[in-house]
This record gives sequence, C-alpha cells and structure tokens, in this order.
Amino acid sequence: MNIGAAIRKSRIRQGMTQQELCTRMGLTQSFMSQIESGKRETTTKQLKKVALILDTPLELIMFMSMDRDQVLPENRKFYDIVKPIINDWIEQILESKTD
Repeated sequence: MNIGAAIRKSRIRQGMTQQELCTRMGLTQSFMSQIESGKRETTTKQLKKVALILDTPLELIMFMSMDRDQVLPENRKFYDIVKPIINDWIEQILESKTD
C-alpha cells in the first residue's frame, strides 16, 4: 500500500504544494516528504485530515494506494479488470474538482 504516493498525486491534482498542505496540516515539510516518499507512515487521524484538506474522499485515497499484492490471489483476476476502470473514474472525479 502506497498511501504517500496517493497523497502526493491528490495534492498535485489539487494544485497544492507540499508546503501548503504541511501548513494546513500543522506538520513539517520534512515529515510530509517522508510520508509521500513512503519512508514514514501516517496515522489514520492525519490521513483523514489530508482527505478533508484535499477535498478527496478517504476511500479514494485508500483505493489509489492499493497494490495488487494486497489482493487475495483468487481475486486478482477481478482486481486486474476493475482497478484500471476505477482508476480512470477516480482521475475523472479529481479532474472535475480542479475545473
């Protein structure tokens, strides 16, 4: 699961700098950089705050961060079909928020 990459993608999509997000979160840029690069984990509380600030449902961030190896082997075929479709849908949702 790569929560940091999902946060980074959502943040950039919103046109927000890492520093802007950090200021609103009350975190240092160094801390957020480590989260976005996957070197540090975030708490559920912080993740909920990120979702609120980025106006992106937490569930979308969680789905965006999901990796294939997290899916049960018997469900991977379905995952391989559904993941690209849902990713496109998420992109459209996030894009419509920036228009």
